[in-house]
Amino acid sequence: STMPSVKDLEAKVNEQYDTESSMEFYKHIMGGGGDDIHYGIFNKGDEDLKTCSQNTIDYMCNLCEKYSGIGKGTGAAFRVLDLGSGKGGASRHLATKYGCKVTCFNLGEKQNEYNLAQAKATGIGELIECVLASFNEKFPLEDGTFDMIWSQEAFCHAADHKHLMNECKRVLKPGGAIIFSDLMGGSGAADTSSFTDTNACAEMATPQVYKDAVAAVGLNMAEMNELTPHLTPYFKLMLEVVKTKRGEMEKAGVDKGRLDSYETDLVTRFGKVENKEFYWGIAAVTKA
Repeated sequence: STMPSVKDLEAKVNEQYDTESSMEFYKHIMGGGGDDIHYGIFNKGDEDLKTCSQNTIDYMCNLCEKYSGIGKGTGAAFRVLDLGSGKGGASRHLATKYGCKVTCFNLGEKQNEYNLAQAKATGIGELIECVLASFNEKFPLEDGTFDMIWSQEAFCHAADHKHLMNECKRVLKPGGAIIFSDLMGGSGAADTSSFTDTNACAEMATPQVYKDAVAAVGLNMAEMNELTPHLTPYFKLMLEVVKTKRGEMEKAGVDKGRLDSYETDLVTRFGKVENKEFYWGIAAVTKA
């Protein structure tokens, strides 16, 4: 298949996430009623969507504390960039937990409005700002501004990973870190087109693509942790939600066809995890 143009890709991303019905869809299907749009980690095995999503955030926060100065009492002087911040669930968590200032970089206007409103409502309005921008251009941000970059399941939407890492490096301060999670192509990656079609990705980058991009721009891949086995119970939970909350989602304006094709796609994902076509990883990258 031919590579979609960057503009088409960006339009698809907004169609996927930034309409009222999309926000409703993800609220149920991944957020467990909350604002998370990322995969979950199962520590006990019987977690619900909300809990396993929070486990992932906690896991990533541990890496943030290991590789950056976050939480060392620097408060709002500590600057975080959340790339592909979505509805801002993680950004607001970081601001609340650490008192840091978070710049939410996101392509969806409705999501950004929602994020800012939630930040104000929860009393952290002064710690959250939104930048409406795309990964595929030069970031509208100054060099050496941020102490840390955070991203969850968003880099997969980038058209060029080397450009992405280069821009991350540019806006990071020396000694800064990037902590990100992403769904990648595994060693058995054959045809992930049913995923890339429903998820506005140009192609599934493998962990090696990330390692190469990081090395090419002179950053250091400190850790790349594979968490792929957690996808199976996570996709199971998603499938349950599609089935049980279907009526509720349709009432809220989620398209019936979208739910049908999502259900079909989810069913195929189990085999893809088994065949190692998918790789879910959480990485820490540092800048000298």
